[in-house]
Amino acid sequence: MAPEDTSICNFKFGFYLKHEKSEPHETCKMKRLYTDQNSLMVGNIKNILENNGIECIIKNFMLVGGLGELPPTACSTELWVLDNEKYKEAEIILKNIFSDNKQKLSEWRCPNCGEKVEGQFTECWNCGKSN
Repeated sequence: MAPEDTSICNFKFGFYLKHEKSEPHETCKMKRLYTDQNSLMVGNIKNILENNGIECIIKNFMLVGGLGELPPTACSTELWVLDNEKYKEAEIILKNIFSDNKQKLSEWRCPNCGEKVEGQFTECWNCGKSN
């Protein structure tokens, strides 16, 4: 890689503070991936993406306190992907998170007390016995 093809981006508080070139290179451009009023949902998606090697930041996390004084759309928590080259991968992961094609687990009957338990649970809610 030639020296003119390299650039250094110091990222802090959602802004690039220093860049060796006059314009940031393609991978420096952040893209907004997801917006929601529920900050916990945004934080959960951020954790999933970071576990898949995609760096991202949350913006407007504290603006929920401005609801009523600011427009609701301005207070939405936003998730931004830092690496433009990983944006498509992040989109695919996001679609998988919200897809309806999740495997439905069948109900089971507790061998101890005979109670019917929904498939997502591993222990009987009635007696605590494991499936």
